Amino acid sequence: MIIYRTIAVTIIIGIAYIAIFTNVLKNLSNDQIITILSSFSGAAFAYFFVVLNEKINKEQKRKEDHYNSLVLTERNLVTLQNIVNSNQSILTKFSQIIKVPQTAILTLRQFPTRESLSENTKNKVLLNDFLNLSLYYDYLNQYQQNITNLYEAMKESIKGKYKTEEEYRNLLIELGEKMDHQIQPLIEHYKKIEEETISVLAEYRVAMNKFKSCFHSLPLIRYFFESEFHLPKKYLKKVEIEKSKIKKELNEIK
Repeated sequence: MIIYRTIAVTIIIGIAYIAIFTNVLKNLSNDQIITILSSFSGAAFAYFFVVLNEKINKEQKRKEDHYNSLVLTERNLVTLQNIVNSNQSILTKFSQIIKVPQTAILTLRQFPTRESLSENTKNKVLLNDFLNLSLYYDYLNQYQQNITNLYEAMKESIKGKYKTEEEYRNLLIELGEKMDHQIQPLIEHYKKIEEETISVLAEYRVAMNKFKSCFHSLPLIRYFFESEFHLPKKYLKKVEIEKSKIKKELNEIK
C-alpha cells in the first residue's frame, strides 16, 4: 500500500540524517542533542503528514470516481432493462397482429450502450461483465434494426401483387409466417439478455452497498483499508440475493 511506502521513505531519510550527524552529535551536550533531534523530528513528521495527506486525497478521488462510475453504470443498466421489457412487449403484440393477418408498424427502441460510463470502474470483474453485456446489446441493436428493415421491405414487395382481397390476405398470411420465423429468435435473445442484465445489475448493486456503510465513509479509514475495489465477502451469495430482489421488482411492475 502507498502508506507503507511513505513510512519507508520517511524512515530511510531519518536513518540517513542520523548516520550523517552521528559524529557531530557525540561532541554536543545533551540539551543541544535534544534540540537538534526535536527539530529533525518535527520536520520529519511534518513531511510525513504532508505526503500522507496528499496520498489520501488522491486515493479518495480514485475511490469517489470508482463509486460514481458504479452509480452511473447501474442507472444505465436499469434503463437497458426497461427497454428490454418494452421491446419484448412490442414484439409479442406485433407477432399476434401479423397473424390476424394485417400489417403493422414495427418500432423497436435502440439500446443506449454507454461503455464510457464504466471507464473509472476499478474492479476488473465488474468492468468486464458490463463491457461484455454492452457488446451483446450492440449486437441486438443491429439485429432488431435488420428485422425492422426486412419487414418494411417485405411489405413493400407485396404491393401490386394482388388483384383481389383474398390474394392480399394470402400474401399477408405468408408475410406473417415469414416474420414470425424471424422474430422468434429475437424474442429468445431478449429473454437471455434480460437474465444477463439482471445478473450484472445485481453485481453493481452489491458493490455499491460497500460504500454505504459508516466504516467506509471515513476517508482515513478508507485509505488504510483499500477494499472498495475488491468484491465483498460472500459475493456470489449476495449477488443471488440481489437478483431475487430485482426479479421481484420487475414482476411487480409487469
